[in-house]
Amino acid sequence: MKKKIIIGSIIAVESIAVIVLVILCAVGHFTRMPKLSNGQDKVVSLGTGTEYSVEQIYDMVKDSYALQKILDKVDSELLANKYPNNEEVNSYVETKVATAQANYPAEEKLNQYLSYFNCNSLDEYRDYLRLEKEKELLTTEYAKTLVTDKEIKKYYKEDYVGDIAAKHILVKPIDNNTSESRTKAQEMLDKIDTLVAGGTSVNDAFEQVGNENKDDNIILYQDLEYFNKGAMVESFETEAFKLKKGEYSKTPVYTQYGYHLIYVYDQKEKGKLEEVKETIIEQIAKQKVDDDKTVLQTKALDQLRKDNDFKLYDPSLEKQYGRYINYMVNNK
Repeated sequence: MKKKIIIGSIIAVESIAVIVLVILCAVGHFTRMPKLSNGQDKVVSLGTGTEYSVEQIYDMVKDSYALQKILDKVDSELLANKYPNNEEVNSYVETKVATAQANYPAEEKLNQYLSYFNCNSLDEYRDYLRLEKEKELLTTEYAKTLVTDKEIKKYYKEDYVGDIAAKHILVKPIDNNTSESRTKAQEMLDKIDTLVAGGTSVNDAFEQVGNENKDDNIILYQDLEYFNKGAMVESFETEAFKLKKGEYSKTPVYTQYGYHLIYVYDQKEKGKLEEVKETIIEQIAKQKVDDDKTVLQTKALDQLRKDNDFKLYDPSLEKQYGRYINYMVNNK
């Protein structure tokens, strides 16, 4: 059953601190709010005789704050209902929080970091991360509905390949210095080249060089096993799928994680279309999101709100919402 979301004038300013007492009064929590001569609730007064009512404050803020606050509130509720206790969301949130705490152990530095996201505590940061991840899931889900049979068949014919299995050696940045990590990666690649030229198999050469450096905390040697397009970051994936079985990258490959040496040790035949259709849909949807994330997310959230009978009763806010959606969709 659809849940009806009704947003009226008072709720529009719910999140603005100066109005909180007024809202509580309006819904009956307080009964002794001072009144202006016109009977409206008084919010602010000055010794100069200046006074402001609920309606005046609301008119001040609704054109600049209200709509976004409304959408944040509504989207948080609808997305939480759509993805209750989602493991992917929970894992993403806690990983991000743990990383922030590890990077900023001092409370002052952590609070400064949180302020970049307009968060005053880790709980607010969790809420922010949760909302962002849920929006991402919704956008991807929406993008899948846009994939056509024609696109699926074209992708299968021209772009889809069987899973590849790869190993890589990653050299992480050394004190944020990428030039040093690239130099180290090149030294390791030179040694692999020398071993291979001397008759060592590529697999054994990677094993030897990777294991020689396994105790270095900036170097990671890892078997990624089988994966397909869309599973790795773009630059890594682009290089990996250029390689044939038994080949390795001839130059270090840069990603945000550092420099990689990549070795593809196996590749499967691609399955029949009906067997891999869902995987293809996911890959096409991911590409659509990468190309038009803002537009797709706007449309996805707008559709979610419509599906839940979202309605604005303030004519001014209703017009703002229409202009906002139109702008976000038509001005990339």
